[in-house]
Amino acid sequence: MAIMAHALSIFVSDSRRTTTLNTGIVLLAASVPALVAGPAAIGVASCLALLLLLAAIPPSEWYPGAIHAAKTPDGRRLIAVFLCWLPSFFITPDIPLTAEGWFLTTGAVVLCTTLWAMLRERRSAHKLMRQALLVSALIAVTLALAAFFIADEILSLIRFQGWVPSIPVERLKGFANAAALLVPAALWSGWRCGGVWRMAAAGYVVAAFVLIAAADTHAPIVAILGACIFAGVCAAIRMGRRRAVLSIAIGVLAVCVGVGAILATSPPAKDDGFRGAYLPTWLVDPHRQAIWAFTADAALSAPIFGHGIKAIDEVEGAHNTVPGLSRHAEYLPAHPHNWLLEIFSETGIVGTIPAMVFIAFYLFRLARDFVLHGVPESIAAGSVSAAYWASGLFNFSFWAEWWQVSHMLLIALILSTRSDEDR
Repeated sequence: MAIMAHALSIFVSDSRRTTTLNTGIVLLAASVPALVAGPAAIGVASCLALLLLLAAIPPSEWYPGAIHAAKTPDGRRLIAVFLCWLPSFFITPDIPLTAEGWFLTTGAVVLCTTLWAMLRERRSAHKLMRQALLVSALIAVTLALAAFFIADEILSLIRFQGWVPSIPVERLKGFANAAALLVPAALWSGWRCGGVWRMAAAGYVVAAFVLIAAADTHAPIVAILGACIFAGVCAAIRMGRRRAVLSIAIGVLAVCVGVGAILATSPPAKDDGFRGAYLPTWLVDPHRQAIWAFTADAALSAPIFGHGIKAIDEVEGAHNTVPGLSRHAEYLPAHPHNWLLEIFSETGIVGTIPAMVFIAFYLFRLARDFVLHGVPESIAAGSVSAAYWASGLFNFSFWAEWWQVSHMLLIALILSTRSDEDR
């Protein structure tokens, strides 16, 4: 990476470095909102931004920071997670697919760590980055809402397919989830920029809620709840109000009891022939419940090392049709729609426990930084992560590159702006 940066910097004169840097910063900030144009957009935007930043920032400014990040406790724990996933290469029925999942995930971590190291040394560009993030988020959500409420052909147009009909409710579910991750990031950006930018952030939040409702998907709602719980608990503890902490604890307990009561008393679905529902069908659709049950059984058949990364859908019976559902409803069509079940079924206990330890320590550190020092970047990054892990219990494959990069890139952008004493 450092060699590539040196080679690129040869072609950029000193007089053009500022323009190249600012272009890269804007493009990077717009990468996650660019998902409105499809999953490939975030890859194209972030890679182009990386090339521009490599050309504008000398390796000597960011390379030591990137290496140091790997040596921190979080860095060592994350490296341990990847090492514990290596047994998948020896047990998987599809080595190329497993290699793709492992290497692309590793590459996403390296990419976002490199970008974080570059941005943290360019403090003069942080304001531009925050403003670009908020403006691009507003533009993206506006385009998405226009596709829903004005003309669905708009979605086809921004995805370079011409002025042809589209189905936004199906094609914008991915962006709706990304829009939920952007809520804490947008609020942080508006708060940091101040003035009219705070009003812009509030406007984005309202628009994001409208989009999530229009997209008719529950996972982004879970993401917002996850972010609110993380931020609410941290803020209450930070303020030192025991009553606030106690109220939150009682509220969470009440919600759990209420949900438990609903689950215990809800009858099976009566509008189809499926009788295997163990959760209310208004909460989780019957097909997804069948997928989870099948995945759990498959995971318990190989609890130590799992079935191999991205290989759980190749176990016997995965593509059989679920009795009582449509003829296209397979027990496991592609992935479990639950990151925890997916990691456990594919990497076993050996791969799941280190991952859970890393996530727990990482979120705890961010919460502690805010509680003890009031670092706004910590609560913003923690809220984004809480939203990601919460919604991931219901939506995409854990190995979906665009989804991983959405999360990690927002974390890199936010944490790169922390002051030296908060790092």
